[in-house]
Amino acid sequence: KDTSLSERSDSLHSPKTCYQESNFDRAMREGKEAAVAANLLLESFRRNRRNFWAHKLKNGKAPKCAWSPSNSNGSAEEKDSSNVQFGVISDTCSKVSSRSRPIEAKGDSLIQCLECDLVGCAPSFLNGGKGGNQYMMLHFLMSGHRFGVTCGPLGEIFSFGSGDIVYHEVFDQERERIFLEQNIPSLSWRETPILRGVDPSSFIVTQEHGVIWRGLMATYPAPVSTQLVEASRLAAKRFSIFRGDIDSRFMEMGANAAELAIYQQRHSENRWIPTPVGIYNLGNTCFMSAILQCMIHCKPLQKSFLTDLAHPYQSCESLLCGSNKTSCLTSEMDKLFLEYYGSAVGIDTIAALEEQQDLSSDETPDFVKKQTHDNRGHPIVPSTLMGEIWKSKGMRHVSGHSQHDAQEFFNAFVDCLATHALAYQQSAHELTRVMHETQIKPSSSNEISATNDTGANI
Repeated sequence: KDTSLSERSDSLHSPKTCYQESNFDRAMREGKEAAVAANLLLESFRRNRRNFWAHKLKNGKAPKCAWSPSNSNGSAEEKDSSNVQFGVISDTCSKVSSRSRPIEAKGDSLIQCLECDLVGCAPSFLNGGKGGNQYMMLHFLMSGHRFGVTCGPLGEIFSFGSGDIVYHEVFDQERERIFLEQNIPSLSWRETPILRGVDPSSFIVTQEHGVIWRGLMATYPAPVSTQLVEASRLAAKRFSIFRGDIDSRFMEMGANAAELAIYQQRHSENRWIPTPVGIYNLGNTCFMSAILQCMIHCKPLQKSFLTDLAHPYQSCESLLCGSNKTSCLTSEMDKLFLEYYGSAVGIDTIAALEEQQDLSSDETPDFVKKQTHDNRGHPIVPSTLMGEIWKSKGMRHVSGHSQHDAQEFFNAFVDCLATHALAYQQSAHELTRVMHETQIKPSSSNEISATNDTGANI
């Protein structure tokens, strides 16, 4: 009771009364700290990828090197005070720029720091000498930060410790997910954090110490089924081919796919169906052919099926695998659009999407071969589509080889397309919802809705 305040303070900090952290508590604390740090890196990576797609798809602001004179805002004092701790030296930048006038780096020649979001020129050994400066190496040295991501289509992880590009499955999965989120949202899934928990593999047996716990192991629970992953990858491959992205990481390119991608790249300014193609009469089916020709030459529908991938048939087949539903009218319509487009340009589009590249073969596709397009203008045979029409419940009154009214066929056909398109979208989001709820608590702020509902609004 008579102890002074200073004596009480000394007693609280004495070794006898100081709290001794157990090994378990220390492992839990370090595990939480590591999870927080990893999630901060992942959030920075997500911002990088979203900024890239915003620039590419919506003409958003492109990232620039922080050392670039065109990137300076405000007074020199303000710039120095905020950036000198991260290695940005405006005087050096201006002197180098005025003396050598290097070409401004862009794309994967820029690196964004994953710990502070600063953007600078990548090392010359990574960008092939395109940038000419190595400002990000200076940043890593002065700041002590260690990881960055390139700002171009590759979005690769750079490690300052190893001085090279490194790979990790978490970032690979997240890169793929954001690609789908920005381009094919109907086949994307919610983002999840990196978690840490006890895993059987975290226990090892040694001869010296017996069973040893290696600590909390990082896990990245992707709330998505293998069906949806397969469906999304098939759609991503088709998206890349039709955009002419020959160097896309989302596809293994065979000869037919390379031919189609090259054609799309050369005709990037006009990707509409260039010329009409005939449709064979299968026996009193002129009413169906007339309606199909009108719909195929409706440009919003061309954009929906060929560009926006409102209903990619391969993805639909993957999602329907194992379900009671074995066929889809909208998938057959998607195939018809592909066949019609392929006949108009002289390329077998179905073969390009379905071919499997033989990775064991030494032969590589000839990217510069002359395209002959010998099959251009060959008429379409819609036998598979007609068979699907006859099986659809809402179209049995216009089935058979009798003559029917075109307007009556059109109304029934559009209603069935909308019904099948809605079922496809619901199956994709149902798979995402079920897997998400079984692994991690849903977050309303990250929920992705079905924005690609073109099929239901035909």
